[in-house]
Amino acid sequence: TETTWGCYCCSSPRTRRVSNQEDSSHRLHQRRLYEPLWPRNLGITDHCQYRSQSDRSQPGELPRGYERDFLLSLRYSAPALERPHGLIFIEGVSDTKPGTCSEPRVSCVVESRRLISHGLNLTSVYSHYQSDSKQPEVTTCTSNSCLTVDYIFFSSQTQGGDGDGDVGLRPQARLSLLSEEDLWTANGLPNGTCSSDHLCLLARFGLEPRGQ
Repeated sequence: TETTWGCYCCSSPRTRRVSNQEDSSHRLHQRRLYEPLWPRNLGITDHCQYRSQSDRSQPGELPRGYERDFLLSLRYSAPALERPHGLIFIEGVSDTKPGTCSEPRVSCVVESRRLISHGLNLTSVYSHYQSDSKQPEVTTCTSNSCLTVDYIFFSSQTQGGDGDGDVGLRPQARLSLLSEEDLWTANGLPNGTCSSDHLCLLARFGLEPRGQ
């Protein structure tokens, strides 16, 4: 996944790629999110690092949610040039075709923050496949399907000193997950044993010297 790869190209992704809470699979044209995914005044860089308040805006300048050039570029984007359905025709105001503009046309492709990355070197505690049956592990079950949408990530890049003194974070135990077949045998989720539509994830970690 993008989480373990350390980078994500956010070039107009579908909302379902960002959050499974919105099911738009039945729609012909799925809603998209346009970059930047978050405004600069949020205080988080493209490398997933927090910025100090002084770095967010110049003294006396109000923080902007989006850059001016980015907003100007939307004037000639495809949604802006599309005539709304049922719009009353008024000559010179709501013509069928956009009129010519004296200003040079600006491309809607703007140098923007399309790549989000981090250097955490994350690894999932779970292998997402059962060791005995090799069936996929799932964390939630709906009336349509069973999926894995919950994770526990960790990074072993923990330094306790220089050179030989480095230590690493290691998973020691984890709570087993079930397969889709197991969940349907128990009437899916939630059921009489599990009141939630998500299974619990639990892991125990320890710090160990590197190389052991």
